[in-house]
Amino acid sequence: MNLKICRETFYEFSGILSDNTRKLAFAGIAIVWIFKQGENGSFTIPNILRKAMLMFVLSLSLDLLQYIWQSFIWGIFYTYKEKKLNHNENIDFLAPNIFKDIANIFFWSKVITLVIGYIFMLIFFF
Repeated sequence: MNLKICRETFYEFSGILSDNTRKLAFAGIAIVWIFKQGENGSFTIPNILRKAMLMFVLSLSLDLLQYIWQSFIWGIFYTYKEKKLNHNENIDFLAPNIFKDIANIFFWSKVITLVIGYIFMLIFFF
């Protein structure tokens, strides 16, 4: 095993985790909607399910922010390096760790908020 294999494995599984987090957040929102309570054309959502819904929406928002951040920072960095390296694509260089660190904060935050949302949902059901 080498770093390249580790990195590719991480990218594969983090991509799957991102996809599943997104799907589970939408599923959670749908479940909350199913269990809303209503009378005479109006409805209310129990407080614990509101908290769950908030966590699901926050998870989706963090997912979006992760991709906004990465698109923004890598686009700027690419443009900067392209000019600095005179369009030579064969020169190796390092990127600042902060780019990856901030993306990881968004990544793990969206997963954690999703889990918290499902904990609230489990509390409602049990």
